Amino acid sequence: PILENGLNCSIYILLITSSPGYSKSVFLSVPLFYRYFVVNKMHKPMKIIHTSDWHLGQEFYSYDRTEEHESFLCQLRSIVEEEQPDALVISGDIYHNATPSNTVMRLFSDHLDSIRQACPDMLIVVIAGNHDSASRLEISSTIWAHLNVHIIGRIERNQEGEIDFRRHIIPIQDKGYI
Repeated sequence: PILENGLNCSIYILLITSSPGYSKSVFLSVPLFYRYFVVNKMHKPMKIIHTSDWHLGQEFYSYDRTEEHESFLCQLRSIVEEEQPDALVISGDIYHNATPSNTVMRLFSDHLDSIRQACPDMLIVVIAGNHDSASRLEISSTIWAHLNVHIIGRIERNQEGEIDFRRHIIPIQDKGYI
């Protein structure tokens, strides 16, 4: 499809798989991993890992899920280290509620940085979901941007009320856009 700003993108999903060795008991709200290979108009393949619905800070019937979340984040780091993707997309519900504790926010920050260090050239895009506070998530976006991590909490619009695609379409090296 051709987007409003003239970008021409073709997406081919060549491989979709769940994370190896992931225990079913953890799947209460922790995501599957999807590995996408995207070919842009320059016909350069891009490897993208997509994940969502982390729900960090969730307690399930008074059961603290921190250990499960830490295990999931360590597995994600291992997958990133092994796959060396061009991009990691985290699309929504990073936190289980809009006011996560400082401990939960540190869990996110520490592990996101660890994941980034596993593949320093990888672009990371974090998009707020309905459980997240857009403004709280974007509070440190300027600092993260220096580390090639783009945090999008809300949809930006121009003066005419149209979506500002320049903020939401992010280049990946010389391969295309996400």
